[in-house]
Amino acid sequence: MITISIPVTAGVQRRLSANGCSLAWRDNQPLCSPSDAAVQAVLEGWTVADASAEVVAMIDAHARALRDGVVAGISSAEMASWTLKREQALAYDGTDASAPMLALEASSRGVPTSVIVDRVLAKAAALSQLEAHIAGAAGKHGDAVKALATHAEVLAYDWSGGWPL
Repeated sequence: MITISIPVTAGVQRRLSANGCSLAWRDNQPLCSPSDAAVQAVLEGWTVADASAEVVAMIDAHARALRDGVVAGISSAEMASWTLKREQALAYDGTDASAPMLALEASSRGVPTSVIVDRVLAKAAALSQLEAHIAGAAGKHGDAVKALATHAEVLAYDWSGGWPL
């Protein structure tokens, strides 16, 4: 018979599987394969750091999903141009020569270059603030989880609050 002293999370199940083991339940009794001893060894090897890493991975996945949601529907080619557009907008001195890409976009749209510069700077500022909030929330929750001392504390930690979206 095995002793299960930690919650059997998805991470624990993955570790069991990676070690050629499985743990299931029938009539509230654990069914271990290939043996109780093999499963017990894996369970005993699941540290608080392992549990923390599992929760931090969930936090990071949530942050990634928020970021992906912000840019959903935007082509990679357009996103690749953002750094150049921002650099040119910051360098804009009132002359088209100081922001040639933005000047060309403005000419194609039939608006002054300053209109495009203002739009680029506003979007860059908004995106920077959003990224800062997402990174800050992810970092705050990750740091808190890593500071916890027990499996129960790690798994009870509520990281759902403080996100910008």
